[in-house]
Amino acid sequence: MYSEFKTPKKTYFLKTDKYVCNKFGLAEFFALSCEKLNLKKGISVLDAGCGVFPLGIFFASQYDCYVTGVELNHLACKLARENIKTHGIENKAKILEGDFSKLVNSYSGANFDLIVANPPIDTKISENEINRFSNTDFFNLDDETFSYLTNSWHSSDGRDFLDFIFEIGQKNLTENGKIIITFCTIDLDNPEYVSEKAKMYDFGEQFRVSDFIEPESIGAQNHTKEKIKAFTVCFTKGKDIWKTLK
Repeated sequence: MYSEFKTPKKTYFLKTDKYVCNKFGLAEFFALSCEKLNLKKGISVLDAGCGVFPLGIFFASQYDCYVTGVELNHLACKLARENIKTHGIENKAKILEGDFSKLVNSYSGANFDLIVANPPIDTKISENEINRFSNTDFFNLDDETFSYLTNSWHSSDGRDFLDFIFEIGQKNLTENGKIIITFCTIDLDNPEYVSEKAKMYDFGEQFRVSDFIEPESIGAQNHTKEKIKAFTVCFTKGKDIWKTLK
């Protein structure tokens, strides 16, 4: 199957599957937000939890970046590599397959100028649920496991995806590097959770873009009929210098 990924300058058709993210509403909101962030071209980008690689393709084709994608789901990695080939960016991209939390400790390559993600964030999940899924991976593709891993992933020690994004940022961002995270409020009690998590790793909020997206754009139409608040937040090392971009 193929899904549309619409950016302000171009629409891409990406090969995908029911067992990977096939609704690109958050990636589209990310791309729209980037129009306001004045990002440099030709930089090195890490796409954490890259799925079938919509953000990677966006940065490689429109910003002339070299993008390293990391993804746990074997099927998503296979499709990402096919999408890379289809869109002619083989010399600008690579996919690392595996557990991102383990990569944080083992990565020894060049530093990144930018880390991007629209990660699973769920502040409502119970500790019992975290423990139940702690040793589960994408080779067990029942619907419940799939939902947990794509929306609520935590490591076996209880840390979530944000912890590892900021941790690798501490170790492997260039001096003036940035972390940009797009997320929505459907699984969050409070959107400030993301910025509070950043502060734990000495990252401050630099820019914030927010707006409402349709639930259908992220496959959440069965959860709500109301528009969902989405955020794109840019973090840098050090103190907050928060500016809201409209």
